[in-house]
Amino acid sequence: MKTIIRLIVLVLIVGGWGLAAAALHVVRTPSTITVVPKNRLGLRDTYVDTRSWTMEDVVKHADVTRRLIALGKADLLGNVANPKDGQPLQEQLHEALDRAQPPADATQPATRTASRDGLTVAKAISQLDIVWGEAR
Repeated sequence: MKTIIRLIVLVLIVGGWGLAAAALHVVRTPSTITVVPKNRLGLRDTYVDTRSWTMEDVVKHADVTRRLIALGKADLLGNVANPKDGQPLQEQLHEALDRAQPPADATQPATRTASRDGLTVAKAISQLDIVWGEAR
């Protein structure tokens, strides 16, 4: 009984850590480490080291950059800014994000259909529905 209780406690602790990791960005800058809440749960970009970032990295990690801007913490990416540009940091970040392709909305259907041997995914699913209906 004691072993089962210990196992349950361990599972709860590990699950809590996993949930916390899925809900937070840990952003490491040249001067500090900051924890920022994510917009949605996920393990992508849980830990981000910005010490050697360039504007290309800002585009690659657009979700983190947008979140930092929304929370008023864009100054954490000050090492990325081009001081010769003369523009404020937020404007430089917005320009870099605007030049990038907009993120795909997970709630929208894909614009292309994947195919293999001329069979589209939609046709394969409809064939599976037919087979599944006959199997009942």
